[in-house]
Amino acid sequence: MTTRLSCHATPLFYFNCSSPRVDVNPKGYITQLQCEDDKGGPSYFVSSPSDSGNTTILDGLRASCKRIINIPVSRSALRIEDRHQSLETIKKALDEGFKLNFNSVCSGCVLSRGACGFNESSKAFVCYCGDGPHEHTCR
Repeated sequence: MTTRLSCHATPLFYFNCSSPRVDVNPKGYITQLQCEDDKGGPSYFVSSPSDSGNTTILDGLRASCKRIINIPVSRSALRIEDRHQSLETIKKALDEGFKLNFNSVCSGCVLSRGACGFNESSKAFVCYCGDGPHEHTCR
């Protein structure tokens, strides 16, 4: 569970998109990433997903991209007010790290010396332990 604080922004990364390339966005806040392995399709970074001018473009990205990731980062590091983020700014914001708050299930896992995770196929929480994955905590 992530707590969104006013000092943090939650930008979105869209990877491996099948839709045509997003052209220059007059409202800004969308940057095409130049990934080393773009064989599956273009990838994008959206610094302000709540900007209403981007609704149509974001709907298209949500429908056509294979992976969407949001990461809470420092607003000051990202310079959220800048409409066009450079790759250098994005890297700097990620390098500064981000803050996560555990929910009770994850806390139990960590207390049992496990690492919290998510099983993509079952769409459920998993606790990774020394003897393998478990449903909630290590035994």
